Amino acid sequence: PASITGPLNVCEGNTCNYSVPAQAGTIGFSWNLPAGCQFLSSNADSSSISILFTGNGGDLTVSAINDCGKGLPKTISLSPTQVLPASVTSIASSATPCLGTSVTFTATAVNGGLAPQYQWMKNNSPIDGATAQTYSTATLASGDKFNVILVSSLTCGTLNADTSTGILMTVTLPKTPLATIESDAQADTACIGIPVTFLSTINTGGGTSPAYAWFKNTTQIGGQNQGTLTVSNLANGDSVRLRLTVTGTCLTSNVVFSPAIRIAIVTLTSNAGVDTTICPGSSVQLKGRPAGGTWSGNNVVGSGVFTAPNSGSSLLTYTVNKYGCSKTDLKVVSVFQIPNVTFAVNVDTLTGNTTGATAWAWYLNGNIIQGASSKKLTIQESGEYCCEATFGNGCSKKSLCQQVTITDVTVLENEKGFNVWPNPVNGLLNIHWDGKASKINLYNAEGKILVSMDAELLQGKANMNMENLPVGMYRLVIRKENGSSLGMSLMHQ
Repeated sequence: PASITGPLNVCEGNTCNYSVPAQAGTIGFSWNLPAGCQFLSSNADSSSISILFTGNGGDLTVSAINDCGKGLPKTISLSPTQVLPASVTSIASSATPCLGTSVTFTATAVNGGLAPQYQWMKNNSPIDGATAQTYSTATLASGDKFNVILVSSLTCGTLNADTSTGILMTVTLPKTPLATIESDAQADTACIGIPVTFLSTINTGGGTSPAYAWFKNTTQIGGQNQGTLTVSNLANGDSVRLRLTVTGTCLTSNVVFSPAIRIAIVTLTSNAGVDTTICPGSSVQLKGRPAGGTWSGNNVVGSGVFTAPNSGSSLLTYTVNKYGCSKTDLKVVSVFQIPNVTFAVNVDTLTGNTTGATAWAWYLNGNIIQGASSKKLTIQESGEYCCEATFGNGCSKKSLCQQVTITDVTVLENEKGFNVWPNPVNGLLNIHWDGKASKINLYNAEGKILVSMDAELLQGKANMNMENLPVGMYRLVIRKENGSSLGMSLMHQ
């Protein structure tokens, strides 16, 4: 017969058909099967047969039969097809891409056959149109999972497929390099000619391998490529900024500029104020301009409290340290020359001796005597007295205190030559005396003279109306011509 037609590579358990062309004069055919194969048709002597392939290979032969017998056989060799299980793996160009960056996924098939089929999956759902060995996308979010399903073209009637392990995406947000600078100038202010240093702070944004370029106003400063810059020729209002260039991925930009720092250039001044004169022993708070400076010199502390000595002048310095420079100014503080204050004692009358005083005050045993504000003071009791004089420049000075003792005679009704009635009194007071007297004074409890009479003109008799005086204790004193005094206490009701 002619050649046998039918498959040569056969899957185990498959049914295969083989045939030879019909020939004139033949009355049948004789088929010999490989071991383990069996006929599935009853016409095993026909030109076409169906056999069940059991997996063992071998020769399939056929001979034509005519009236003369069997002819020469035709033979084909049958081989079992061995199908290995398919497997697939997938990789991504990056599992941590920057937001907006395209990622390519690639599948690698094992036993995929000559025409493998692919289906890419995102979060367990098929991706429309993603059926090639590779798949690219920039639509990514953290947590997305990608894998691929492989269907092998090597099959013996059953599906030969595999699914790759999922690739989990972690999407990185792009970072912006941070360029910031600061100056060593106080409040970004400096004195004329004082160098100002600018420092680039640490870049906490993104990128590596920083490269620096400094600009004054809009012009790049040549040769300055470090993280610090020192400039000494700044004019008022000049600004300085930094250009930072970095390398790296997932950056919004590789080049950024810092905010500009505008420097104020000033002329520092120091003004201690005009020279002044103050009272001896007093303290004054000095004030310089601008505020915040320091005072130095005799009798002054740094904050400006000056305590005057008793005499002389002090040369003081006011120093202002600001904006990197220092300025000083001088001030003379002088002390007014105040004369000594003394007083004279004449029995019960004290008289201040100092000239030039504009006001007086008197003290008894350390306490000020209320209402005693004149140069003279008539006293009613013994004690330690001193006076204080105030001068036209506002300065005051106290005298030394001294003990003053007066003779105080309490007059009785039967005292010869001196008679006062009534006591207590609420109206007219009668006063009689023998001998010569110069003054009659009525004092209140504070020692102030309320009534004064010239006794030399009264001829031994006097009447004093106390009706309008406040109720209280009073003292009546008669000064004799010889300088001695007689006195008594009165009660006015």
